Amino acid sequence: MSIQRKISSVLSVLDNKIELNNKINVELEAMAKTLYDYWFVQFEFPNEAGKTYKSSGGKMVYNDVLKREIPEGWEVKRLEDVCNIIDCLHSKKPDYNYEDDNCYLLQLNNLLDNGLIDVSKKYFVSKDKFKEWTSRILIKEHDILFTNAGRVAQTTQVQKEIISGIGRNITAVRPFDIEPTFCFLAINSFDIQNQIMTNIDQGAFFQSFNVKGIKVLQILYPPKLYREKFEKIVYSLRRKRELNLKQNQELSSLRDWLLPMLMNGQVKVDDIKDEVLGMVAEDKMEYKKSI
Repeated sequence: MSIQRKISSVLSVLDNKIELNNKINVELEAMAKTLYDYWFVQFEFPNEAGKTYKSSGGKMVYNDVLKREIPEGWEVKRLEDVCNIIDCLHSKKPDYNYEDDNCYLLQLNNLLDNGLIDVSKKYFVSKDKFKEWTSRILIKEHDILFTNAGRVAQTTQVQKEIISGIGRNITAVRPFDIEPTFCFLAINSFDIQNQIMTNIDQGAFFQSFNVKGIKVLQILYPPKLYREKFEKIVYSLRRKRELNLKQNQELSSLRDWLLPMLMNGQVKVDDIKDEVLGMVAEDKMEYKKSI
């Protein structure tokens, strides 16, 4: 086998793992959305007797806010009553300036369409600017981010590994009296998406969705028992997606680092092939550290 084919074979292992992780994430996302729909749209969550609520005769009442029936005793609350809503700093975008690994601001391009955040490319700012731009909020796990312009009203949820500031045209929503993963899925359900569509500001040149529109969103608020049961299930799905994304970023970085090393002969294919195969099989990313 030629050197080029051997190199291609090794890199394909990494590419195939990235593709597999992406496919798994699509399935995990679909599972979470389907479960939300089953529990909180069709209302077929397991009742106290372990039977599906609506099909077993659970009482439903019409809700004027959501304009549909919901289980008796359930509430609908304004988002601002269960979450802190913090806007970005409305100042000129600071210059790119690397001083510290932890001093960066999330930009719109970091927020993915699938609800995850990609920080493989960070917008670093000076320590002074970072302090200024995090004076309102330093985002952390569970925070939900809304885009205000560009991809209007797109939402993502912050994973455990990210602690940063937010740049322009982003609003942070921090759940305090509602389970965070449930909250994120509820925001992306048709109840709130319909509300968002009627609250988008139509400007002369572009659309926007600001803090005022976010605060008035009305969210389904089931009893705590059901929120907690649901959260326990869907958080594990969400966390697996986050870890798959993190691994894909590491795999991509490793692939980009390995290619020139292999091409110029600094690293031999036969020396690293088994190690790369083992890392991918065991989900370990330690190769670069061992060189």
